[in-house]
Amino acid sequence: MSVVCIGSATVDLYVRAAGATIMEWHTPLARRRYMVLDYGGKMNVPFYEESVGGGGTNVAVGLRRLGLEASFLGAVGKDAEGERVVATLQREGVNLSLLQRVEDERTGCSVILGGDDGERSVLVYRGANTKLSAAKVDWDAVFAADAIHLASLHGGAVELLPQIERRLKDYKGRFFFNPGGPQIAKGLGWLAGLLSRCDALFLNRREAEFLTGLAATKRVVDTQRCTLCGTCQAVCPQNIFVVANNHIETQHEERCVRCGECVRACPARAILIEPWTHNMRDMLRKLKGYVAGAVVVTDGAAGVQCYDGERFYALPAFSVRVVDALGAGDGFCAGFEAAVLCGGDLADALLWGAAVGALVTQKVGAKAGLPTKQQLLAFIDASGGSREQVRVFEDGAD
Repeated sequence: MSVVCIGSATVDLYVRAAGATIMEWHTPLARRRYMVLDYGGKMNVPFYEESVGGGGTNVAVGLRRLGLEASFLGAVGKDAEGERVVATLQREGVNLSLLQRVEDERTGCSVILGGDDGERSVLVYRGANTKLSAAKVDWDAVFAADAIHLASLHGGAVELLPQIERRLKDYKGRFFFNPGGPQIAKGLGWLAGLLSRCDALFLNRREAEFLTGLAATKRVVDTQRCTLCGTCQAVCPQNIFVVANNHIETQHEERCVRCGECVRACPARAILIEPWTHNMRDMLRKLKGYVAGAVVVTDGAAGVQCYDGERFYALPAFSVRVVDALGAGDGFCAGFEAAVLCGGDLADALLWGAAVGALVTQKVGAKAGLPTKQQLLAFIDASGGSREQVRVFEDGAD
């Protein structure tokens, strides 16, 4: 199976900003975290690493390591950084026949300021990524592939989107879409043409909230269905379910051990989602109104959720020590798409995606942790993972 990956290429400099102050800001509607550095001062860093990144190249390498044929459609400058991107992708076996070399712009670059907990802030110079030209693309070669992965595009590169949308109408292959900030800011109406041909849309929770104008909630119990039978209280090993105001509520959701007993035991099917994650059903339904295939929303340590129009799916994140979260979303896309293109269903795809994303977070850089298929399956087995861990909820009134 062959996949064309359309998106960005960068040279990344990762710096561990150990000791930086992390400030949290809370409002009734949002919670934000900020990395605070001493303005005008100097900070010694214990570690730095240079690597090649960018959403398009990350997914291409991820798919290639999992055994698929991958081509990269993007742009780099005619500079040393561009040569480094080329050398990295060639070493991985990625086809570069669609790559554009730009005369008047430098290769994109990112500076990643990593925190002690594995999260990061990123400074991005888009550079040559903004010069990707629709007029120079061999569109016949692009649409000869078995699948297309479209990542975030910036600047003049957005001119590719109308061309892609027009050609998708007659395309027989799979189309996977992971839009970035510039595309998401345009809104659902602007994206409707691409979404209507999309086999899987990938967003993180914050992106999904922005795009839909809806917020994920912690609504675990459908109070209309709940009969106050007490079963959830009886089976929960962490005493998360309590009776308050004549209905079941949850407390201390962070204690949830992700056993799933509350969902399985409830005779009224009133448990909408387990306490360890967020209720995204309204967001997922709204997005599905535009998307032909599956809507997939990742949520970091709170796992991933998916909706196919009939069923909601939820999978807890693998328990790993996070070193660097950069590239985990791209890794998820690669794992998900590889599973689908190898004949797997949504449960397989969510499992592979979550596993690849977890492996990526254990190493510095977006590509260092990308596994081969053998390594992926070994990790899932060693972690006790299986498709049976994917929670499936039939859609119904709630």
